[in-house]
Amino acid sequence: MSYACVEIPALALQAVLRSEPHLRERPVVVVDGMTPPRVIAANQKACSMGVRLQFTATEVAEIDGSIEIRRRIPAQEASAHAALLDAGWSISPRVEDRAPGLIILDLAGLSSIWHSDEHITLRLAECLSRAGLEARIAVAPNPDAATLAAHGYDGITDVARGEEAEKIANLPISVLQAPPEIGLVFSCWGIRTCRQLAHLPSDELSERLGQAGIALQKLAQGRAVRAFVPSPPPLDFSEAMELDHPIADLESFAFVLGRLLHQLCARFEMYGLAAQELDLQLELDPGYLPTTQNGSGTAYREHLSLAVPSGDVQHLLKLWRLRLQARPPSAPIMEARLSGVPAKPRVAQGDLFAPLSPDPEKLEILLARLRNLLGEDSVGCPEVIDSHRPDAFRISGFSPARNASVRVRPKSRSHPKHSNRRLVLRSFRPPLPARVEVRNGCPIHIRFRGAKAAIVCASGPWRSSGHWWTEDSYKLEEWDVETCSTSGAPYRHSAVQKDRQIKALYRLQHDLRSDGWFLAGVYD
Repeated sequence: MSYACVEIPALALQAVLRSEPHLRERPVVVVDGMTPPRVIAANQKACSMGVRLQFTATEVAEIDGSIEIRRRIPAQEASAHAALLDAGWSISPRVEDRAPGLIILDLAGLSSIWHSDEHITLRLAECLSRAGLEARIAVAPNPDAATLAAHGYDGITDVARGEEAEKIANLPISVLQAPPEIGLVFSCWGIRTCRQLAHLPSDELSERLGQAGIALQKLAQGRAVRAFVPSPPPLDFSEAMELDHPIADLESFAFVLGRLLHQLCARFEMYGLAAQELDLQLELDPGYLPTTQNGSGTAYREHLSLAVPSGDVQHLLKLWRLRLQARPPSAPIMEARLSGVPAKPRVAQGDLFAPLSPDPEKLEILLARLRNLLGEDSVGCPEVIDSHRPDAFRISGFSPARNASVRVRPKSRSHPKHSNRRLVLRSFRPPLPARVEVRNGCPIHIRFRGAKAAIVCASGPWRSSGHWWTEDSYKLEEWDVETCSTSGAPYRHSAVQKDRQIKALYRLQHDLRSDGWFLAGVYD
């Protein structure tokens, strides 16, 4: 049994470099605190220029004006740590979340998947590199030995069984992370390395430092044994970025949004998943406007539901740019948070003889552009509403995945002697205005589109009403009528000529609210 410890050194610095990868070739420092901000992390280039920890931001600027100074952002560190956990769960189902920037993997039972521990560590390093992180990785027979080796050695370290004490002995005493009061005692005793602590007499050490001293000595000897406590897998995926200066231009914000999409899709890829739904939350400048277009206060939120899961960053970025162009935030952006719901990626196999169907990603971008031109409620699929109102429908989002399967109604197996002819109502949309003469509550004559006809037979009325509690209420009466005319009708294909008289069947509609008559359809 072996364990792998993965540590992200200088998590605050790497969280900044992960969000702004163009700074990797430049001197960068991270400051924290209020009065005044002091350096808590710096890269190698900044250190070579004379920057030290606890320098103030003013002192750093006096050393060289080209040094990039960034504030510590806890949201970015949380996203970087989440990416570290994703990389661990992509390798092993048992991962212990030890501390921010530090995880431990249980490698038991993975020999059937990976050839050796070396392949596992290389795979871990590759996953973290794609996520924009540099890590120290150590493999040892117990979790504590792996943790100490990751603290003290750069790169990838392999601690063989029986060599734990020798590997840890060369490390400084600071890797044990002893309490401050015990660390002061070690400093007074002249204890500088783990080897010196490991060779101290245990009885005398216990008399002076108690069980805490014995526990630290066992760590230095590589003999510490503790229970491995795995953590549950993540329930949500989110990336956040706080901006040093508010951004009012959507084109400039597209670079920030593209970076968030790249980080989120990279985390989905570790699990073999793709984005199905995305939610964007923006914190706007409170001093610009008291209220925003999409909510109250400084909150702005937009939701994007994809027709098919996608991990293409450029495709997702185009969709978000079109969405923000249609409903732009009404104040400069100060903070952005992007969260997503993953799903299994789409797997499609083309037919050798069938023509290619439209690419769902390109079709989705086209629909987004049409919504920007025509309006949100003008593009989509008609959906019948559960209502008694005639022809009630709404426009819902178009999804090729949901509409791909079409059920074909089986053919009727009626007896050949029986006729299959049926009356079919062909509706007019919108209904045609008509003038109807009524006698004793029953229509007897109709005029529409220059034609007139006598009603020889009427059936009805069928009444319907609803939505009386809204302004869009309705109250209708419908009649099925048979007309007889000698002057002609505008729909001769539906009439039967007999003795130069034209007969037709119509559906009439009487709006009781406006007292208007309409021709709703004709029976073919």
